[in-house]
Amino acid sequence: MVIVGNLTPYKDLPAIIDAFTTHTRRARLLVAGPCRTPSLAEHLAAQERAGGGRIRLHLDRIPPEHVRTLYRAASAVLCPYRAESERAFFRHVLYPASGSTALASGTAVIAPDLSAIAEMTQGRRAWLYPAPTGAGPLLAAAESILPLCAALDSAPADASRQWRVITTTYERIFHQLAATPSTPRAEQPAVVGRPAHRLHRPAH
Repeated sequence: MVIVGNLTPYKDLPAIIDAFTTHTRRARLLVAGPCRTPSLAEHLAAQERAGGGRIRLHLDRIPPEHVRTLYRAASAVLCPYRAESERAFFRHVLYPASGSTALASGTAVIAPDLSAIAEMTQGRRAWLYPAPTGAGPLLAAAESILPLCAALDSAPADASRQWRVITTTYERIFHQLAATPSTPRAEQPAVVGRPAHRLHRPAH
């Protein structure tokens, strides 16, 4: 799993990392992005040291051209946000770039159940948790479910499917044409074997 983006206090990163280490057993988490709050950076570093090797911290910007590759390699993208008290407006306006990038990459999203996030993830692979409850129980469930999803995603595609689709399309076109009567126009009789282009000799 990954968390990618600006590492800021309003994302409540210490809480989500604590939930991750408490409720998962095998999953690994990469937290990557610039952090401009020294106290937060120190807290995250302490969590990395206490994580038993399952937490990796990269306090630097990820080049944009690498983000999609990173997301596609992850089983899920965590998009944690606080949405209480003075941050309550996030419940209605937050469309996290990390979430939209994850969806575009076909990667599952784990995020708080805010109205804007629910809207952007509708019909997609996403696990949304009640913000006051926290992500812990959901992370435990996702740890078991995500490997199964990855196995389905990596299953070999049916190579014959495209040909069956093409065959069905041609059959449908044939039946449509066969059911449509056609009357050749008298002024333009059909000519069999007429070349596509004629050569004209200059008049003498």
